[in-house]
Amino acid sequence: MKQKLKKRPQKKKAQPVSSPKLSSLLAKGGSRLKGLLLALGLIAVVPTAIYEWVTGEISLAYDKADGRAYAFTLTNTSPVDQDITSFRISLPKQNLAYITTEPVLATTHPDGTTTMPGGNSIWVPAAEFTQLDHQTIPAKSTRSFDIPPLSSRAYAEPDAMMVYVHYAWTPTNKTLALLARWSMALHLIVQEKTIRYVVLRNVWNISPTDDPTEALREMCRDDDQADKGPACASLHKKAPAAL
Repeated sequence: MKQKLKKRPQKKKAQPVSSPKLSSLLAKGGSRLKGLLLALGLIAVVPTAIYEWVTGEISLAYDKADGRAYAFTLTNTSPVDQDITSFRISLPKQNLAYITTEPVLATTHPDGTTTMPGGNSIWVPAAEFTQLDHQTIPAKSTRSFDIPPLSSRAYAEPDAMMVYVHYAWTPTNKTLALLARWSMALHLIVQEKTIRYVVLRNVWNISPTDDPTEALREMCRDDDQADKGPACASLHKKAPAAL
């Protein structure tokens, strides 16, 4: 039998591949985002609210000394309720010195040492502050609170001290909280802060550096009243003599 020979199919010339247009990429990205929002049940959320949530934050502000404690305010600038997952106060390594705020009767020993009332050991109550953990800050609102003293002695306060305040937050809405965790893992948003303060003359000042000595030196330079105090005087003693 004669077999018909089939012609070998001719290869088509390869067409140059054009790079995808920006509009098509944005369209694909928008479709994926829409699919993600649909899966998470967020398609009904107003886009403006999503933008405000992403760009919103929890800000902290020092108000004033409140007796031996310190008044602060947390502000939620986002359109959703936020849960404070953690609020901690810590002290970096530094040389601490306290001054007395009222007359005290100390005991002087034959060897020249002195014992203050209640002993010479002082602890920092503020470092044990945890009362803000899992407290809710409603959307577009503020929350005022007091941070405990920096000295366990009623008659003493720090001459100068560097204090770190670290806090983190997350939406109370479970779906938004899940989206927030994903976004933070991808470094798209940040929902935590560490603020460095120099407490000088019982006032909390935001520090430009994390070096306690350098921060104090800058405070003394910029504040002529602080420069006359004992904390700044100790720096002047260590400063090299001018040539």
